[in-house]
Amino acid sequence: MSELKEKKQVLRDETVAYKCDFCDKVEHEYSTYKDTWYRFSRSHQGWGNDSCESYESFDVCSVRCFTAILKKELSELSAYARHDAEIADMPFAFAQSLAAALNKSEEQAA
Repeated sequence: MSELKEKKQVLRDETVAYKCDFCDKVEHEYSTYKDTWYRFSRSHQGWGNDSCESYESFDVCSVRCFTAILKKELSELSAYARHDAEIADMPFAFAQSLAAALNKSEEQAA
C-alpha cells in the first residue's frame, strides 16, 4: 500500500472574546467569562417555522444586563405565552413573576 501525502493548512474559527448582548462589554479572559457571565436562551413552541426561528441565545455580564434583556424578551414572547414559551430555562409565567419581583425591588431601592 502506498500513501500519497500533502501538506495542508487548515483555518478554523476560534473565540477570542465574549461580548455582552446588552451593554457591549467585551471580555477576553475565558475564566472570567465562565465564572461571572451568564448565557441563556429564549424560544417558543408556536406553530410552523416561526418556532425554530424563535430560538435566540444571549451572553450577559451582569444582573443588570440580564434583567434588561429579560424584560425586553418577555414583551416579545408574550404573544406565545400559551405555546410553551421559555426564557433562561424558565416557563414564561415564572419569568414574568421574576421580572415583576425585580421591578418591585428596583422601585423600593430607588
